[in-house]
Amino acid sequence: MDDKTRREIDKVVEGILGDAGLTEPPVKVGDLLQHLEVHRDFYDASASALQQ
Repeated sequence: MDDKTRREIDKVVEGILGDAGLTEPPVKVGDLLQHLEVHRDFYDASASALQQ
């Protein structure tokens, strides 16, 4: 994976974790999945940011 791709992924992950209020470790996967389930229309896999 190149550095640009790694930075883009880190940025998306940081945004999702921040939106979920999970800004400090440890991150509980169950909490993240619950947040994503509630907001599944927002975090759509077809979103252009996730497809690039």
